[in-house]
Amino acid sequence: MLTSTEKSVLGQITIAHSWPLIEEFSTIVREHPDECNRAAESIAARLRKLGVPVTVHEMNLRLSLPGKSGVILDGKEFRAKTPALSRAAPDGIEAELIYVPSRKDSLKLYSVDPRDMFEASFVDAGGPARIKGRIVVTEGLSNPGKLNLFEQWGAAGAIVVNPGVDIHWGSCSTIWGSPDLDNMQRRPRISAAIVNNPDGQPIIAAARAGRRARFYTHLEERWWASKLPEVRIPGTSEPDKFVLLHGHYDSWDTGVSDNATGDACMLEVARALWDNRKHLRRGVRVCWWPGHSSGRYGGSAWYVDRFWLDLDENCVAHTNCDSPGCRDANTYRDIRMHAECADFAVATIRDLTGQVASTRRPNRSSDYSFNNVGVSGFFMGTSMMSLERRKELGYYEISGSGGNISWHTEHDRNMEWADRDVLLRDQKLYALAVMRAANAEILPFDWRASVAPMVETIRGYAAQAKAHFDLSPAVAAAESMAGRVAAFQAAVAAGKVTASAANEAIQGLARVLIPLDFTVEPRTRHDPAYVTPSVPALAAAVNIAHMDTDTVPYAQNSLLRGQNRVIAACRDAERIVDRAMG
Repeated sequence: MLTSTEKSVLGQITIAHSWPLIEEFSTIVREHPDECNRAAESIAARLRKLGVPVTVHEMNLRLSLPGKSGVILDGKEFRAKTPALSRAAPDGIEAELIYVPSRKDSLKLYSVDPRDMFEASFVDAGGPARIKGRIVVTEGLSNPGKLNLFEQWGAAGAIVVNPGVDIHWGSCSTIWGSPDLDNMQRRPRISAAIVNNPDGQPIIAAARAGRRARFYTHLEERWWASKLPEVRIPGTSEPDKFVLLHGHYDSWDTGVSDNATGDACMLEVARALWDNRKHLRRGVRVCWWPGHSSGRYGGSAWYVDRFWLDLDENCVAHTNCDSPGCRDANTYRDIRMHAECADFAVATIRDLTGQVASTRRPNRSSDYSFNNVGVSGFFMGTSMMSLERRKELGYYEISGSGGNISWHTEHDRNMEWADRDVLLRDQKLYALAVMRAANAEILPFDWRASVAPMVETIRGYAAQAKAHFDLSPAVAAAESMAGRVAAFQAAVAAGKVTASAANEAIQGLARVLIPLDFTVEPRTRHDPAYVTPSVPALAAAVNIAHMDTDTVPYAQNSLLRGQNRVIAACRDAERIVDRAMG
């Protein structure tokens, strides 16, 4: 149920300030950094006019701007786009084509084993060895893990066939944020073109026949000065602690539904919470990111790097605002978030809308740049069109734009993709969720929901590795940790742990368990832009039974080191909750 304060704040939320920003952004192609910086200054000016103090940070981001590209087959040129951060091929690449059929769910899988992405028959028949020197034709989107594998296998290039009549822009780099000296060698060395499905079918047919084709691409990649508006709203009781609300303001084309609606939503939430800051226990920060589309989450990664120590010490939760307020987006289904946040988020959606939401594990996308730090996150987006409506419209699954297939296309310049009523409702949802996370006497995140599936994952890895490596110590450590976490959460619910001790422990568990469950890199770095399996330190167990005898020892070394990491993290988590319980 809503409290009187919550009702009061939500009653003040309107689209009078937010809708004009969407209208303005529908006229600005927010791809080139100059136009993006103009948009950032517009956000800042609107905030100041509303009486909300704002800081505009400036930084250099490595960005990649796609230009003209095309595919030539039998003298006919097919329209194409090229993924940002791929290798430019202005003089063209010509080679024999080879078809690599994708699994239907290949966009969602972690590339531990190529069979997770491609039809097993292709891989088992030695297909990867035949890729060298050829142009790969495959279905899907410009998935960085997939294109990285093609590069490793020696492909001359790649042509990606999108699922519908439109071509969706994307990015193919596995580097999260701007590169540094340690990961710059992972910058893509493969050129790629993206075509729509009708044009892709004759290209697939030509690839099946082993014929030749040519494609060319243009990109401009360099370091660009970029701007990042930030609002900091102080809390009253815990002024250093804060909830971070964030979303990107750059786009492909004008990006009405991705993410002008989100920029407008955050503008209104920032205004409403600033005006009601006396009602906030903890602080709230609101950030608009540059470099999301053309820089692989460059803005949010920069913010993490610049304010890492502050985030580590004080950020209690973050929430991403991407594509709210879209046409036909009237359900809350499969919302991505960390499991410890699920009960809180579901209750918030129910209290505002009456709907029962469904939640899922967050994938590696949508400016979730905070996993390595270990910050609990809820929402990547919010409202989506129903499956029934999607079927009625004949749409395929799209993660953004509320499920509308204008996502990442030139069609997303039309105001028709935004909906006033949905925007108003989503603005209220974000305001309510942020306010509740900021005001809860005890942080409303239940770690039992995250720990239980981690234990099951580790047990599964142990069963898969059994004949080659003993993971029973990791299983025992995880089970022991899960028991201690359950005891802690029960003690909190019974009022046997002080609020300050409980909050310190809940935040401390995030710093230990989110990196364990979602990352492989150290906490001060950024993991690659792959979809990561649960407890990735032990993921080698999945394939060890299929490895040749020479490769098994390498996997055993990985599992030994991974097991050490798991046990150490479990012990840290136990110490955190034991200290809280006295």
